[in-house]
Amino acid sequence: MKDTYLTCPICGKNTVKNMTKHVSMAHNIIPTDFYTEYPEIPHISQSCFDKLSNLAKDNWKNNPEYAEKCSSYFRSQEHAIQHSNYMKKVWQIPEIRDMYTEINREIGKRENVRKARSNNLKLLHKTWYKTPEGQEQYRINGLKGATMQIERGYVSKQIYYNGNFYKSNYEKDFAIKLDELHIVFEYEKTYFEYVYENKIHRYYPDFYLPEFNLYIEIKPSCLTEHPKNIAKFNSVLANKHNLKVITEKELYQSNITRSLFII
Repeated sequence: MKDTYLTCPICGKNTVKNMTKHVSMAHNIIPTDFYTEYPEIPHISQSCFDKLSNLAKDNWKNNPEYAEKCSSYFRSQEHAIQHSNYMKKVWQIPEIRDMYTEINREIGKRENVRKARSNNLKLLHKTWYKTPEGQEQYRINGLKGATMQIERGYVSKQIYYNGNFYKSNYEKDFAIKLDELHIVFEYEKTYFEYVYENKIHRYYPDFYLPEFNLYIEIKPSCLTEHPKNIAKFNSVLANKHNLKVITEKELYQSNITRSLFII
């Protein structure tokens, strides 16, 4: 395997394998500060990444004790706390937050990933959430206001705000904006039937604004063109109702006013 290298933008050294280690030792710079300025530069070179990846895979396959030790650590409360604290710190950096968000959106578009996540949640429902430990965690999450509700065979996150449980922070934040604008709304009160993959389903638009006779759907931009969602949207329009789809870009990057809901 031929070695590949990174070039340091500070000193110009072009034989760097581990950029995080280099900026810490050679320039006494905190890595998070460095990647705030240069978010596009990888942490390690591709050849270094491949070597570390192959080493980890070999250890995992050929060393059962190592594999069990790693598995135990990643399942531990210690790792959960460390990872949570790290992500909270990193999430304060807008460039890194945007990078993680974009990566997760791209991954989420893959059909096999969506199915795998769905199967994992179903498995949790059938196994862990029926154990005493799972039920206790379910109770704790409910007390925190970010509840895990078991319905229709899967687990869905819900966030409480002003009398309603919302299925995402996008929906909750939109409800807050409606309250700020003194707009009366109903949340998931009416359903429309639609056909997808030769089956009849029910679609509940997120919001209905009686004042504007308008249904609102809050949907991440990466999912608006999904065939299932298009079938949902068309079911509303086919019944001669107005529907507006609002993405996270409109929700957070624009000043929402009452005029947005006039069709």
